[in-house]
Amino acid sequence: HRRLHYTYTMKLRSGLRIAFSVVALLAAGVGANAAGCWQGIKHYNQGVDLQAEGDLDGAITEYRTSMGQCPTFWRPVYNLGTVLEAKSDLEGAIRQYRNVISEWPTIWQAHFRLANILEDRGEHEAAIVEYRAVIKRRKKNAEAHYHLGCALQAKGDLQGAIVEYRTAIRLRPNYPEAQSAIAEAIKSNYKS
Repeated sequence: HRRLHYTYTMKLRSGLRIAFSVVALLAAGVGANAAGCWQGIKHYNQGVDLQAEGDLDGAITEYRTSMGQCPTFWRPVYNLGTVLEAKSDLEGAIRQYRNVISEWPTIWQAHFRLANILEDRGEHEAAIVEYRAVIKRRKKNAEAHYHLGCALQAKGDLQGAIVEYRTAIRLRPNYPEAQSAIAEAIKSNYKS
């Protein structure tokens, strides 16, 4: 009784390759869909390459194919969101980030990207929820603390904003945006 063990190299970013095996795919819960996931990973890799080359439409096609072949793999869903965001299809990007969060709630990057879009659209309350979700998973993420501070300040919570800016600066002492924001928040707080 021979045991088959195939290895496939997955390119996550230019120059970074990770080996996957059938055993690893089975352990990840893809079960009977392992063959589809092999193909899905190939399409994901092609999408990464096309996205890096600036062929966003080609990347979209590859990510969607990957999603169809391996629905248990979160990366093509997330990357599709980043491509749609780059194409200014914010509704599409929001949908993809929410899909990631719904299926894989611990993927903090999706919370962060979603929060940034919501903050830019002036949806501060929803952005605050997402930034807090990032911080719950990545307490030392200075950018999340800074952006949470911005959203709180926009909502009128200067004390909360100051706390978040201080945390961002403590985590990353050379953070000029956070330093400027805290100075403005403190100045505004004294005026009120």
